[in-house]
This record gives sequence, structure tokens and C-alpha cells, in this order.
Amino acid sequence: MPLKHQVTVLLLLGFLLSGAAGFAISQFVIMPSFLALEREEAARNVERALEVIERDRETLITHVNSWAIWDDTWQYLIDKNAAYEKTNLNPEAVVATEANYIGYYALSGEQISSRSQDLVTNAPLDLGELLKSQLPKDQPLLIHHNAQDYRAGFVNTPSGPILVAAAPVLKTNGDGPSPGVLMFGRLLDATTIDRIAKQTKLQLTLSALTPREIAQARRHRPVSLAGAAKTLSHAEVQVAMADSSVNGTTIIYDVYGDPILGLQVSTPRDISARGRAAMRSAEIFIAVFAAVILLALLMFLHKLVIRPLERLTVYATAVGEEVELSAPLEMDSNDEIGSLTREFNRMVERLAETRARLLEQSYKAGVAEMASGVLHNIGNAVTPLGIKLSGILTELRQAPQREIALANEELANAATPVGRRDDLAQFMVLAATELGTLAGDVASQVSSALAHVYQIQLTLGDQQRFARAERVMETLKIPRIVKECIALLPLDLQRNVTIELSPTLDLAPDVCTSRAALSQIVNNLLLNAMESIHEHRGHGHVRIATQVVDHQGTAALRTEFVDDGLGIAAGDLQRIFEAGMSTKNRGSGMGLHWSANTIAAMGGALWAESHGHGAGARLVMLLPLASAANLTLEAAA
Repeated sequence: MPLKHQVTVLLLLGFLLSGAAGFAISQFVIMPSFLALEREEAARNVERALEVIERDRETLITHVNSWAIWDDTWQYLIDKNAAYEKTNLNPEAVVATEANYIGYYALSGEQISSRSQDLVTNAPLDLGELLKSQLPKDQPLLIHHNAQDYRAGFVNTPSGPILVAAAPVLKTNGDGPSPGVLMFGRLLDATTIDRIAKQTKLQLTLSALTPREIAQARRHRPVSLAGAAKTLSHAEVQVAMADSSVNGTTIIYDVYGDPILGLQVSTPRDISARGRAAMRSAEIFIAVFAAVILLALLMFLHKLVIRPLERLTVYATAVGEEVELSAPLEMDSNDEIGSLTREFNRMVERLAETRARLLEQSYKAGVAEMASGVLHNIGNAVTPLGIKLSGILTELRQAPQREIALANEELANAATPVGRRDDLAQFMVLAATELGTLAGDVASQVSSALAHVYQIQLTLGDQQRFARAERVMETLKIPRIVKECIALLPLDLQRNVTIELSPTLDLAPDVCTSRAALSQIVNNLLLNAMESIHEHRGHGHVRIATQVVDHQGTAALRTEFVDDGLGIAAGDLQRIFEAGMSTKNRGSGMGLHWSANTIAAMGGALWAESHGHGAGARLVMLLPLASAANLTLEAAA
């Protein structure tokens, strides 16, 4: 079987296995989760229906308590006065309580009075034992231990299940003793069931139990059902799956602990239906997507893998070793191998074009980097220049020009008194002296500003010469360059930093380098050291020292700039000269990068040393000596 057929069969087999795995996951992992959600939803719906019944139960308890803890009711149980019955046990009063049944009982179970009626027709209801003259003494609704010991639950009657709440009768202030018990009952009729269904928005049914269901419910009823419970008593919720719905059921127990009602809530199986639809759509999408991927893989493998790769590998190796990618691979065939060969030849041509574009982009990137370094150096010179010009402007504005003009006007006025003229003459002398001093200060600051301008001109001139590959290398004295750069540093940094010049600096031999470039490098190193001190502690020292060393067999001058500033973390020492890398809170990260590249271009080197954060730093600059061609280390020593 050809290789492409083998690969096709393997891919198809993998596709089929993946589809089978996806189908199994959807049926045995995802779908059961949807079914579990439906069961949980059905159980929650049953709980919601029970909560509504429980709220009705609590409402009925509230009503019976409001009547039971009342002086009139307490007195009625004592003397059975007719006025109370006339006022509170008439049909209208009973309807107002929303109760189908009101019963007054002595603690012995003897019925004092009762009232039962349909709330719509006011017709009497047959409520069985609730209307008897005597209740058993152990009747759960009669057992009360204190004012808060109310009882409530369902009672089965010939008219249907009725929810009864009972509370001990006490005085309005809660005092006793209690002469009896007051009961309110609300029939669980079709109207009530419909109201519960509308409130919960559920499909529910409340129905009587068959003898078999009653027998089964008694075997599984809750353990603690002695007497009328303080909460609604019901069996554990059971969930059964049907074709179109999930049915949640439970059994509700009466005040005697016997099963009385069956509650069923039918929940439509929307979750599983939506889940199946979603999985079906996902399976179709995955199948189509997998088919597209399979087709793409087959085309890819058909084009790049299922071919004799040995010759192409040899050719690719040969192409990689050649500088010029111009030799095409000759292949005299018109089949797939010939087509791949032609594509490879075109790729070689595009690779040659890409290499040319990369070279052009590399050149442009170098020009941009060089421009960034120049802008950084000019920025270092422009900042103090702006400060000095601002100071000159401030001093000139403080000159007493207006006062001198006013004094001249008074002196020119013949009416000015002699004494006033003498004072004005003395003021003019003092003003002239002050202007002379100001002129001297301004001249000094202008001279300093001109030095900054000269520094900028040097930087621009050096950049122009570099652009023409004409950077001038000359013999320079390091001490002079260092002192000139110190004089140009911003005053706000100089005030808090002491610059110590080692005696070895004045003894340093001349170096061969570009004046403008060296000035910018020294300026960058000094600014970095002073800014590091300023960020770390606000004040500190910078020490500059020189030493003649051997650099690759040639004598060179080593100049160290040592500061006690912020220092350099170990992880940053190898990256400190990268473009854009800066350990300061501000800065372009181009100063040290430009300086290191410029020194390297002049035959020197620049590196950093530090023991870590907070331990200061040492920047070492290495430059060839002007007489390095015939100067040895022994002679320098």
C-alpha cells in the first residue's frame, strides 16, 4: 500500500476513534450531568411547593395567636359570654379570619364552642372529630407547655384535609393561667391547591393516599412525629423520571403522624431536551470541523511529507551553507516531486528577497538606535542649559531697571530738591554697582551656557562625521575631559553628591579617541552615578580613578566611576547595556547602550560591577592609549 494511503487510513481511523470517544463522553459524562440537574430541579420544585404550604401554616398560626392572646377570648373561656359569640363568631367575622373552622376547647378537651363554614357559600362543613363535644385529652393539638408552644398540622375530615393551628388562650399581656385552647382551621380544597400552583408556577397535585400508599408511608415516616410538629412533617422527596417530565413526590403527615396527603410536582424535561439539542449541534459542528481539519492534514502531508525527502534535505543543507541563495534544484519530472521542487525553488528565491529586506531593516534599525543615542546625549546637555538660561532670566528680571528709570526722570527735573538729588545720585551709584555685579554673574552663566551649547555642537558634529564615516580620533587628556563634564553637571545633583578625583587621574596618560563621543560617555556615566545616589539615599560620593592595564596584549587606560548609590541587581548586570534597559524609575535606557557601543567602536570596552541592590556600582571604561603602539606596561609603570 502506498505511503499516502497508509497515512490516509491512519488519519481516518484516528478521526473515527476521536468521534467515538466524543460520543461516549457526551452520552456517559455530559448527558448524565443534565439528568442530574433535572432531578435536582424536580426536588427543588417539591421543596418550593412545601414552602408555600409552610407559609400558609405560619400565617394560620399568626392568626390564631392574635385571637388566643386576648383578654376577650380569655374571658370568654371563663364565662362563655354571649356578647363575645355575637361579635366574633358570626359568619362575617369568621370569613374575615380566612379560616374554615374556629374551635374553643377547655384543657380537658371539652368543646366550648365551634364554627365551621365554607368561605364562599357560608354553608356548614362536616369536619368530623373537630366538631365533637369532646376531644381526647391526648389530642396533639391540646398539648401546650407555654405561650410559645403552639401546635399546627393537618387533620383528615369528611370534607377533606384541613390545616389546623392551635394556641393556648392567655390574657393580652401574656399572663395565665390558660383556661383552654383556640383552634383555627383552613381547608385544603381545590381553590387552595390552585392558588399554591399559581404562586409556585408549578404543575402540582395534592391527592389522598391509597391504602397501599398509606401502609408504605407509615413504614418510612419520620422518627419524631409525636404530636403536632412545629414544622410541616413530610417524607423524604422522591424523584422519578418519565418520558416528558421529572416527577418529584413526597408524603405529608397529619398531627397524629399518619400519612394524609401525597404531593407530586411534575417538572418538564427542558434541561435534558436543551442539552441533547446543544450536544447534537456540537457534534455536527465538531464533525464538520474535524472533516475540514482532516482534509487540511491530508493536503499538508500530501505536499510536505509523503515524498522522497532525502534529496530535498541535501539541497536544503547546501542552500543553508551558501551565502547567496541562487542555485535552483533541477528536477526533470512532472509528478508531485517535480511540483514540490519548483515550490522549493520559489521558496529559495523568496528567502533571498527576505534576507535582503532583513539586511535593509537591520541597517534602518541601526540608524534608529544611533539616533536614539544622539538624542539621549543632547537631552543630557539641554537639561542643564535650560536651567542656566532660566537662572539668567530670573536674575535679569530682578535688576532695578524701573527704579533707575524713575531716578533719571527725577534727576532730569530741575524742581527736584538738592537733598533728593544727593540721595538719587547715591542710589544711581549703588544701582550701577549692582548692575555691574549682575553683568559679571550673567556673563559667567552665559559662558557656562555656551559650554553646554558647545557640547551639543560637538555631539551633532560627531554624529555628522559618523554618518560620513569620518569620526575624528585624536589624542585627549582624560583629566581635562572629566573636569569639563563635571562643570556641566546640573547644580541640583552636584549639591548633594561629592565627586572625588583620585590623584591617579592627573597622572593618566593620553588616550586616542573621539572628543565629542568621550565627553558624552563620561557625562552619561557621571549622570547615572549621581541619579542612582539621589534615588537611593539623596546624598553620597562618586570616586573617579585611573590605571594603565593590559587589554588583549595592548596597553590601555582603565577609568573607574565608583558610586555608593542604588547598585545593580545580579540579574541586571548582564542586561544593563541592552537597549531600553534601565534600573532607574525614569530614563530611556539608551545612555549606557549607546556608550558601550561607541566605546567598542573606538577599540575600547565598558562594563559594570556591583555587589547587588543597595551596594553601589562601579562602571569601568577601557580606552586605548594614544601611544599604545610603542608603550609597554613596564614603561607605563
